[in-house]
Formats: sequence, structure tokens, C-alpha cells
Amino acid sequence: MEIRGKKRIRLAIPFLTALLLFSPPLAGQAFARFYEFKPSSRRVKVSRKKITSASRRTTRKVSRGTPRNLVTSQIPQSTIPRDQLISFALSLQGRSYRRGGSGPNYFDCSGFTMYCYQRVGISLPHSSRAQFGCGTPVNDGELQPGDLVFFGGGRITHVGIYVGDGNFIHAPETGEVVRVQPLSSHGNYRGARRL
Repeated sequence: MEIRGKKRIRLAIPFLTALLLFSPPLAGQAFARFYEFKPSSRRVKVSRKKITSASRRTTRKVSRGTPRNLVTSQIPQSTIPRDQLISFALSLQGRSYRRGGSGPNYFDCSGFTMYCYQRVGISLPHSSRAQFGCGTPVNDGELQPGDLVFFGGGRITHVGIYVGDGNFIHAPETGEVVRVQPLSSHGNYRGARRL
């Protein structure tokens, strides 16, 4: 049975949106296949409203996260060049916070982590909640420099990069600059992810 027209689009949008959050390169391939039409087929229009609402639903599902002290049998070693990532992040200290900023002179928290990871060849979404859905959960005692660390009360609202010795670097808030702080000074620690 082949699904056609609007029903096909309603089924595909949440799937493709979730794929975009977890694996942008794979999502591009899936979108290309989805919009591959035969010459005799009609063009299908997708409104931005439908894509946005599907994206919001998917983000809510992803942002619920995992328990703080998740026990994992094996956490894979990261393949990123940690020294290069940390050195680059530290070189950005003193840059100003600006909501929605993603570099090179202004950053918000997720824009800062996205910019740093982009430097070492890893694409991240520009949202702390979406970044919480990336990578592998890490127990508190197994943090390594380069792991993303997350904070928030009811939901994820902040992200930074762990630099070692109980410290992390982040773009804190309006009126502040990118800086290194102890994890314990931020409050509402929710967990970490390794990419």
C-alpha cells in the first residue's frame, strides 16, 4: 500500500524533523528522497506552519531527557580532538553574550557550544534543549573535557562545555561575557552528553 499526498506529508514531517535534530547529514539525504518526484507526479507544497509545529512537538519529546545519574555500561570515547576544542573555547573568553548570537563576536549559550563544536567538525543545533538530545549521556563522575553540560529547572535552559577540574566554559547571560566557572556555581545541573 502506497501512502500519497497530504497523508504522506503528515506522516513524514515529524520523522524528518526528529532526524534533523539528531543527524543533520542523514536528514538531508532523507529530505532529498522524500521530495524525489517522477515527472508525471504533482508537486506537493508543505507550509512552514506545519513544519514548525511538528518541530516543536519533536523538541518537547526530546527535551524530557534522562535521569541525572544514568548508569551506562560503556560510554564510548569521544572521537573529537578535545585539546583543540578546549583551546578554541578558552580563546573566546571575554566575548559578549547576546541572545541568539552564534559568533564570532557575540554568543548565547547554545550558540557558543555550536560554534566551538563546529570548529572541530561537529554540527549541533542552536538550542540547548535540542543539544541535550545529541550524543551519549555521561555519569557525573565520568565527565571529560569537551563534554556538554546542561542546566535547568523543569526543562533544559542552559549549556556549556566541561573543561576539567569541576569547571565549565559558557556564555552566561545578558550583560556577561564568555567565562570559566565551577559547575557547582551555576545550580540546577541536569546532566552531560558526550559527542
